[in-house]
Amino acid sequence: PMNYHKAQSRLMCHQCLAQAPAPHRCTACGATELMTQGVGTEQLEQGLAELFPQYSTIRIDSDSMRGKQTLANTIEQINQREHQILLGTQILAKGHHFAHVTCVVIMDVDGALFSADFRAPEKLSQLITQISGRAGRADKPGETFLQTTQPGHPLLQDLVNNGYGHFARFALHEREQAHLPPYSFQVVFRAEDENPQRAMQVLQYAKQLLSNMSNISTVGPVPCLIEKKQARYRYMLIIQSPYRDLRQKVLATIMDEYNDYANKLRVRWSIDVDNIDFN
Repeated sequence: PMNYHKAQSRLMCHQCLAQAPAPHRCTACGATELMTQGVGTEQLEQGLAELFPQYSTIRIDSDSMRGKQTLANTIEQINQREHQILLGTQILAKGHHFAHVTCVVIMDVDGALFSADFRAPEKLSQLITQISGRAGRADKPGETFLQTTQPGHPLLQDLVNNGYGHFARFALHEREQAHLPPYSFQVVFRAEDENPQRAMQVLQYAKQLLSNMSNISTVGPVPCLIEKKQARYRYMLIIQSPYRDLRQKVLATIMDEYNDYANKLRVRWSIDVDNIDFN
């Protein structure tokens, strides 16, 4: 999907970086009274300015911060109290020091609670811990609020009541029981093509090559989390082994034959060893 960027009056895809001018009329009926949907940082900035006109609101994201010096100057302005409300993306969590911030709000955390990626709870927990650390520096107390429709979710309750360390120990125990990294070693084969059947066929061939090998398990092929990108259908095959050296030997054994087959079908493919996500 394309995202509307008001400042540039353009539609942009955050995955393939394609751009197009924002339409001025509906392509179906010709109406010109177009309305945007959803909430982004630009809409939030406008809403905060209307709710709190007495305070200066500044937006910190990839559109508004072009270059390291711009960000450095903005942080200096914030610490000089020229701005009282900071609004931004995860850029705000990256270790910056804000001397006078005492309240942090993390919006819409629900997406990570129900993600298909088993690492999503870990990433959310790290993000909450990082951003919470921006509030209450020096001798000033700080507060953190989470926007969620699932306040009773076990992950959020564990973080709030027991802290990140307790969550991490529990998450490691769950992964050990499920034989997930770091208690196993993964590699992800990806294939993409304008014809989804060809992409699937290449990964099915890789799975067939691995079918008789011991201590090797596979999941898939399944669609990638972003199934279509730049007019290509994307699929993945997850390969897992309890032994790193065995995984490497297996990959070396099948790679030439797999590569020849993929090239024959002219399917674009890649592998991700010790992947950190499934995007």
